[in-house]
Amino acid sequence: MAIPFGRGCGSSAGWGTAPPQMRIRSACPPSNPTMSTSGRASPEGNGPRRSWRRSMPLSTESIRSRYSRRHVIARHRLAATFLCVFALSAAVSPAKAVRAEASGPTPEAFFGFRMGADDHLADWDGMVRYFTELDRVSDRMTVEPVGQTTGKRPYLLATLSSPETIASLAQVRARHRRLADPRTTPEAEALTLARDGKVVVLIGAGVHSTEIGSTQAMNELAWTLALDRSPTVERILRHVVVLLVPCENPDGLQQIVDWYRSNRGTPYEDSPPPELYHQYAGHDNNRDAYMNTQVETANLTRIMYRDWLPEVYLDLHQMGPARARIFLPPYRSPSNPNID
Repeated sequence: MAIPFGRGCGSSAGWGTAPPQMRIRSACPPSNPTMSTSGRASPEGNGPRRSWRRSMPLSTESIRSRYSRRHVIARHRLAATFLCVFALSAAVSPAKAVRAEASGPTPEAFFGFRMGADDHLADWDGMVRYFTELDRVSDRMTVEPVGQTTGKRPYLLATLSSPETIASLAQVRARHRRLADPRTTPEAEALTLARDGKVVVLIGAGVHSTEIGSTQAMNELAWTLALDRSPTVERILRHVVVLLVPCENPDGLQQIVDWYRSNRGTPYEDSPPPELYHQYAGHDNNRDAYMNTQVETANLTRIMYRDWLPEVYLDLHQMGPARARIFLPPYRSPSNPNID
């Protein structure tokens, strides 16, 4: 029996590893009022539909009563998680961020241009050097290669939190992993771990290399979390362990930046490169998540499902200019109750 991480319609966290009768889909009506539980639309919305609540193994009231104590703590942790995520998102915007005095190079000072500036892109080799420098000057950050890429480049994971948390990171991770495994953790211990532990947020960028904005923003976000001394950032880091994968496809990022630089100022400046930006999977590299055939996928999977088991995972993408599109949960069936 796992601690539920969310409840009610529209929650993107779901019930984590809760038993089937507690999955979030059983507590919410279908998102489309004309849709039956079998997934078939009723003509004009008036056809017979099976009662959603009658199909529930447990009633909503029974669930609330049975799991109320766990839910109180889980709800506070979930609220804190999303509060921190929104704060982290705001920190990426240099135009709005108020940077407190800190020692260490800003991205602009290190790379020689502001992230997002016209005609300039930070490449992977430069980002590796920058993250290494931040690790050297900050006591709130540690950077490690968790593997290599197909092209033998380092695949980095940056961990950021308060200095006290970073100093005891192995113990923090062990407690978090114990909380995540309901098979071996008694309820009383789980409540204590949930109350006293840290929220773990994983943020990854750049799996699709031509969606260049997210990897550039990672330099700003890393500086903010590692060196900004503002009260907002320090409050976030007291409660959160932030895992940054600055680029999920480093080979592709380096290829895209090299291509852009070689064609800058020519008619081909904004053209895509003639080869795949992942040697084997191309744009479908994130579809490899269900097969784990590529080393980059295996590196990320190891972080998510073996080493840390984060409560929140943000996979940053970038939309094209043709139209505005927004993706929001709850998702259409079929869904994975442990992820969706």
